[in-house]
Amino acid sequence: ASALLDKKVASAIPKLRMISSSKLFIRTEKKFWLDENGKPRADIPQVILTDRGPCNVFCLDYDDFTDHGIVAVSYTWGDESTKLQGMSPQERLKECKNVIQEVSPEFAENLVPINDEIHCTDWQARNNQHGAFKFLSPGQEVSQKELYHHYLDKPRSGVFLAGDSVGYCGGWAESAVISSVNA
Repeated sequence: ASALLDKKVASAIPKLRMISSSKLFIRTEKKFWLDENGKPRADIPQVILTDRGPCNVFCLDYDDFTDHGIVAVSYTWGDESTKLQGMSPQERLKECKNVIQEVSPEFAENLVPINDEIHCTDWQARNNQHGAFKFLSPGQEVSQKELYHHYLDKPRSGVFLAGDSVGYCGGWAESAVISSVNA
């Protein structure tokens, strides 16, 4: 790549910090967070944010897809993701339920997966992913600038970088779209 790209750009690519991220989903028998009229229940949260294990918990309602509930029991990143990756799906669910129990016991009681199906994704463990999204460390702004503005380099080599890691809004479609248009 260094023969095709400016030296500053070629040296910026391996410096990108990709952050780990893990997700755990289950299907529940019903959408327990909704009342009999399909409205959100006041006594059960639909989103739980924690500073441990599950980090983000949220209920998903896919009316056109299923009558079952879909729950993201855990959406974590960074060190919390790495800790979860060492656990089996069943261990992760149990650990997350223990934390959720402290916030909303009724919510935790309803986290019973249909057919014991637990779906986990660890972005850092997937082939060709190396993480979920770019997350700059202090001091990486100069490298990020080199990547973002590489399309302005003359003479052009015919190689253009595009994707969510090239722009300033790591992990979002904005950077992928903007860098694609620039390319």
